[in-house]
Amino acid sequence: EMLRSLVGSEMCIRDRDVISNKDVLLNMMHLFSSKYPEKGYLIVVDEFLDYLGGRKEHEIMLDLSFMRELGEIIKVSRLRVIFRCSRKTF
Repeated sequence: EMLRSLVGSEMCIRDRDVISNKDVLLNMMHLFSSKYPEKGYLIVVDEFLDYLGGRKEHEIMLDLSFMRELGEIIKVSRLRVIFRCSRKTF
């Protein structure tokens, strides 16, 4: 949502329309690069293990598949992602 607002795209994406997140992300990064050619886009996700802890097994598999697609996009775009995974120790 934030990336779409930055590039000013009127693109509307609904989950049932998406076959490959990779294609959508590449398209969005192309739009971002055309508006900000010298910039990159950084996504930071904090407390990722806590997030996964509240998910069902099937949802976790979808989340990990999405992370894989993000990794493939990173190779060919200026998108970068940081996932912070930590456990509190008592």
